Amino acid sequence: MDQLFIDLPKKKKRLVSGYMLVELALSWVSAVNEGKVPSVEDTWTNVCQAECRKQVSTLQVCLSFVWGLFWVCLGFVYVCRFV
Repeated sequence: MDQLFIDLPKKKKRLVSGYMLVELALSWVSAVNEGKVPSVEDTWTNVCQAECRKQVSTLQVCLSFVWGLFWVCLGFVYVCRFV
């Protein structure tokens, strides 16, 4: 049995968060419910896309906060000019 796996290329390891594990499960269940055979590559692609959407959403919230903070500071500077 050990000889069977000797020539397989090594893969990079990536930790899977709880959120990613749920996305993996949902992707597999969706494929099975549609009568398809679950594909590891397609499932991982779906998980990566969901993770990217999550990160983009987080970034948008952070940027809107920073943008709002910028305008508050700019307003403070403008008010301070007249003091």
